[in-house]
Amino acid sequence: MHRTKSRHEILVAKIDLGKAYDRINLDILKSTLKDFGLLTGTVKLIMFCVQFFSVSLLWNGLKLPVFSPTRELRQGDPLSPYLFVMCMEKLAYLFNKKVSDKTWLPIHVSKGGPSISHLLFADDVLLFTKATKAQMRMLVSVLIAFCSASGLKVNFDKSRVMCSNNVSRRVKHDLSQISNIKFASNLGIPFNSW
Repeated sequence: MHRTKSRHEILVAKIDLGKAYDRINLDILKSTLKDFGLLTGTVKLIMFCVQFFSVSLLWNGLKLPVFSPTRELRQGDPLSPYLFVMCMEKLAYLFNKKVSDKTWLPIHVSKGGPSISHLLFADDVLLFTKATKAQMRMLVSVLIAFCSASGLKVNFDKSRVMCSNNVSRRVKHDLSQISNIKFASNLGIPFNSW
């Protein structure tokens, strides 16, 4: 982004999904499992494991009363990361559909090279597109649709947008007004770790 020689104005948005595991809607989880082609019995078994469980804790050697947590997916549950990644594939599908419809304009890594529209890292999403108002509106509309279906929420305090050097302050201001996401000179990802 800092060294690009491209004339195209591009942006990268790092979207943080707050308390992601705790908010996954069980309906989207169930439909995702079906969309992945899992057998009905397998879907029922997974949903049973996610919905009906109880926990008991030992405190100073005494067993506390049994209780049932009220969150959807649980941190520390061995199934949770896999189920969460499957649900995030729904978001990837939405962006892939927009790319194939040519309404989402991905960026090219190099001249004549492959295009890239998104990368998913657990509860962080990197989105790549042209730095235009229409593309920012598209980004926001896809996130709103996904969040309302999945129960997830964008953490605006941790989310950031970064643009190529050829994007003017005025354009950055306009894009920020559309998305309510702050602009930054980097996304907090150390480049030397790549």
